[in-house]
Amino acid sequence: MALLDVTKLTGDLMLLLGWTSEDMPRHYGASAAAERAQEIQVQLGIREGV
Repeated sequence: MALLDVTKLTGDLMLLLGWTSEDMPRHYGASAAAERAQEIQVQLGIREGV
């Protein structure tokens, strides 16, 4: 997905959810990235505290 497409998607999401600040998409984007990283950690068998 191109950066422009992501920017449009973020803007559309903000409009749909009534967000007026980009803090919310950044917050939820960071949360989703953390969840993906945890899933990869499990899939790769990487122990915590490494």
